[in-house]
Amino acid sequence: MSPLPHVRSNADVNVTSVWDPYATDTNGLRVNATQRALDGRLARLTNANLALGFELKSRRYGQGANDTPVNNNTEKVVEEADPDKGARVNFNLPWHLRVNYSYDLGRLWKESDFTDTQRQSVLFNGDVTVLKWWKLGVSSGYDMTAGEWTPTTVNVYWDMHCWEFNVNVIPLGTRKSIGFRINVKASVLKDLKYEWTRPFGNDGRLLR
Repeated sequence: MSPLPHVRSNADVNVTSVWDPYATDTNGLRVNATQRALDGRLARLTNANLALGFELKSRRYGQGANDTPVNNNTEKVVEEADPDKGARVNFNLPWHLRVNYSYDLGRLWKESDFTDTQRQSVLFNGDVTVLKWWKLGVSSGYDMTAGEWTPTTVNVYWDMHCWEFNVNVIPLGTRKSIGFRINVKASVLKDLKYEWTRPFGNDGRLLR
């Protein structure tokens, strides 16, 4: 099946593991003896990680206004929904989506016996230009081991020419809050800004 004509994509896989050739005692403390001398194993697996990720983006994501490559330095772009993380927002970048899956295994040894601790999570983030000068970004995830959502953030950015306006909302969990910031875009006037943040929900009493 051929890829969508206006979508670019890429995927990556990363596998890591940590092995220890020394043995442990009945309390789980490393001793001056090899694991091979204890039970014939060459080493003990102490940690392993599997990370899978893929990204989908529009054809113009990462390009300037005239379809020129980013590396020609004619226009600075940013692949983040939150301007705090990088530079100016380029509104010629319609949308992108990144999804990451992570599996972690931790193994606690006591001589030849071990106990495993496993964690799995899925994280995603993306942004889309909804109007000419408005960009909407979302970052969230799901902890499959705990069965709950990870911290979620919704960001709305508005380019007001010389000024810029940001609204950040954390809609889930105990850290529910809403905040906004308006500031001058010029770096020499970076202290000319106004910020406001409040919790909401039954505890924050901002919203009922």
